[in-house]
Amino acid sequence: MDNWNRRREYRIMNCPEYAQRERIEEEQRKGQQAKKELHLKELSEAIRTSFEGSYMNNWVSCFRSIRSKREAWKLTSSIGVENSSLSSLHNLKYFFYFFWGFIV
Repeated sequence: MDNWNRRREYRIMNCPEYAQRERIEEEQRKGQQAKKELHLKELSEAIRTSFEGSYMNNWVSCFRSIRSKREAWKLTSSIGVENSSLSSLHNLKYFFYFFWGFIV
């Protein structure tokens, strides 16, 4: 382990049967992971579609007048969406980009 908590693992496989079994298990694991990711992507798209259909106009009307991160933080704090400090709001630039097409 180095200073950045990275590890290296070396294995020497002398048994070809075990190596083949391990490769098959790894492929199955990757296939299951891909299925999970696809399912999560479908769920995410369904949630996004539902949100856009039901709540997007309300959110856009709430945030339309905001022109700075401080104003956005004050609004989100007042309605209970944001509960951390203003300095942690650095990811809000993506919010501005998503709604208004520019990054503050």
